[in-house]
Amino acid sequence: MTVEIVVTFSSEPGDLVYRIDAMDFRAYASQSAMDSRLNRITSPPAPANWTLPDFVPDDSWKPAVRVWDGQWSGSEWGRMPAGATPIVIQDPSGRPEGRNGTTLLFRRVLALTPPSEGMRVIRAVLETWSDNKTEWWWQGVSVAYDHEARGPDVSLFPALVSPDGGTYVLAIQNSNDYMCPWVVCNPQGTAWALRVTWRGPVEIPTPSP
Repeated sequence: MTVEIVVTFSSEPGDLVYRIDAMDFRAYASQSAMDSRLNRITSPPAPANWTLPDFVPDDSWKPAVRVWDGQWSGSEWGRMPAGATPIVIQDPSGRPEGRNGTTLLFRRVLALTPPSEGMRVIRAVLETWSDNKTEWWWQGVSVAYDHEARGPDVSLFPALVSPDGGTYVLAIQNSNDYMCPWVVCNPQGTAWALRVTWRGPVEIPTPSP
C-alpha cells in the first residue's frame, strides 16, 4: 500500500540562540523596521560561518524560551504556523527578553528520516513568522529575506532537500527595531514550522488466522 505521511518540525524552547547587542550591530537605517530593509548581519559580530551545516555552536549559544505578546493576536500579524511556539532569549532575571535593537541568531539541526523504509520526500515547506524582520537560511542558502509577521511559505524540495531526507540546518537572523520609548519593552519573537511530506509503501500486517 502506498501512502503519504506529513512529518512536522517546529520552533520550540531549547532551540539555540545567539544574542548580539544593539551597540554591536544596527539592523535598520530607521527607528521602525517598516521604514527600511533589514541589514544582513556580518561576521563579526556574528560568529563566522554560523549559517553553515559544519558550524559548531559553543556555550555562548543559549537555549531559547517561549515568549508571547498580546499584540500578536491582531490580524496584522497573521496566523503563526500551526504547532509552532514563538521563541526568544531569556534575560538575566529569567524572563523572555524584548530589547530595542537586539539581533538574535537562531539555529536548529533537523534530521529528516523516512517514517517507513522505502518512503521518499515529495514535498518540504518552511512556514515563517517573526517580530521583527528576519532572514532565513537553509544549509547556508538564503531562502527568505526582509519579512516580518507571517512571512512566505518556502518550498525547499527538490532544490534544497533530497528525496532520501538527510540532516539539515535552519538558521535565522531576527533583528528588533527601536519602537519603544524605553530600552526594555519591545517584543521580539520567531516562530516556524517545517512540513515534510513522505510518499511510499507501508506494509499492512496480515491478520492472524
